[in-house]
Amino acid sequence: DRPPLSPVSTVTMDIMAFVRAHLVAGPREWDYTPEQLLEIHMNVKEVFKSQPTLLHVYAPIKICGDIHGQYNDLLHIFQNCGWPYLTRYLFLGDYIDRGTCSLEVITLLFACKIAFPNDVYLLRGNHEIPSTNKSYGFWTDLRIRYPNRFPAIYESFSSVFALMPLAAVVNDSILALHGGIAPKLNSLKDIADIKRPLLEPAGLAEDILWSDPCEDKGFAKNVDRGCSFTFGEDVVAEKCDKLGIKTIVRAHQQIEKGYQFFAKGRVITLFSAPGYDAVYDNVGSVMKIDNEARISFFTFSSSPPITRKIQRMEGVLFTNVD
Repeated sequence: DRPPLSPVSTVTMDIMAFVRAHLVAGPREWDYTPEQLLEIHMNVKEVFKSQPTLLHVYAPIKICGDIHGQYNDLLHIFQNCGWPYLTRYLFLGDYIDRGTCSLEVITLLFACKIAFPNDVYLLRGNHEIPSTNKSYGFWTDLRIRYPNRFPAIYESFSSVFALMPLAAVVNDSILALHGGIAPKLNSLKDIADIKRPLLEPAGLAEDILWSDPCEDKGFAKNVDRGCSFTFGEDVVAEKCDKLGIKTIVRAHQQIEKGYQFFAKGRVITLFSAPGYDAVYDNVGSVMKIDNEARISFFTFSSSPPITRKIQRMEGVLFTNVD
């Protein structure tokens, strides 16, 4: 049987057929019409509005880090960790930029969110911010693919990103977010009270998306990012106790082995884009939490790249002339 659509959805397209076509067709470039994209945006915005800034989700669940436009690897995850109509997923953000198929990744995930609103959860990452994705590929990709409708489509994407949740509590004991903790984070209510939409996050919302673990103690300015903070092992223990959680699961950093522990295992960093940016030799990883709250990891190598009409060279997108 087909899972029901979200009760707040008003789609006129067959969203289940749309999702199914992507899963059956495998890795390829899709030619979405502007009308398809705008309709999906309209409906996924309603789903995001119906759910809180701080989600509460439960096992069994699969947690994924950065995807970064690697559509073939997203499909590889679904094929090996469970199709989205059978499996609960939590994605930690950074769906776009860097890779060659940002549009396919984010569009399929938005469609999955509409079709399975209580089984597919999408947190916001720092690349789902206009000031970031104007510089790392997504803005340029849309401009080339939709030259006549670019402003409307890009603004529509940005309006969806502004409504995405910022964090999730898994099994009442794991705080999942894109970046990490910050000095101003003193209770889970601090996250829950953040009001959306947020076009360009500031304050605590910005820190949640940008902060990084560091071997130094305490909080310090995040010089590498140019914003937010780094956090040491000592403040991890302090903040976890204050927040009433045991573990923090985050993404945001390329990890050679796909996942990495910090602060005696109280922080887990996940990265789900193997062979990142066609430069690194890292593997990807998905964190699996079963019914008994046992944690394991699925690691995988990069899949062959998708042949695109639009190719990337030296950081610049250009169209084929052949």
